[in-house]
Amino acid sequence: MKFLTVTIKLLTVTTLLICFLNSCNNQQTKNHFYYPADFDPVYSTWFIWTNEFYEIIPKLASIISRNDKITLFFHESEADTIQINNLLEKYNGNTKNINLIKLNTKLASKWIRDFGPVYMINAAGDIKLIDFGHFGKRIGFTKEIGAKMNLPVIQSLVNSSG
Repeated sequence: MKFLTVTIKLLTVTTLLICFLNSCNNQQTKNHFYYPADFDPVYSTWFIWTNEFYEIIPKLASIISRNDKITLFFHESEADTIQINNLLEKYNGNTKNINLIKLNTKLASKWIRDFGPVYMINAAGDIKLIDFGHFGKRIGFTKEIGAKMNLPVIQSLVNSSG
């Protein structure tokens, strides 16, 4: 009986040790998707264009666009591309670094960090978007962006309220 108890304990410890060591294996396949770290390179900084913050958004976008890429999402009721480009040029923005994307959805919130898509990437450079059904799924922004950028969207079972 004592031999059986020792054997079971030894098998349990061995199994736990193997599981632990396998979990420490950090080798990922090219198809393994992960959330990028804060220190990973960023392709573009995103803004929602709005008339509510007519001064600050163009100023910020213009300053950032001098060295980095910007993506500005806008609804036609807020502005058109000519108006936006004129204002960005007024603040010395580099319009070559600014990508304007027209939205079908008029957003009540302008703070993209609250409802914007979460990106997942892999070593092959593929991108997927995660939709957390922000604000009770009232905002279809992630699905619209996925369609416009030809990126797959994964619907999360977790709902984020912003």
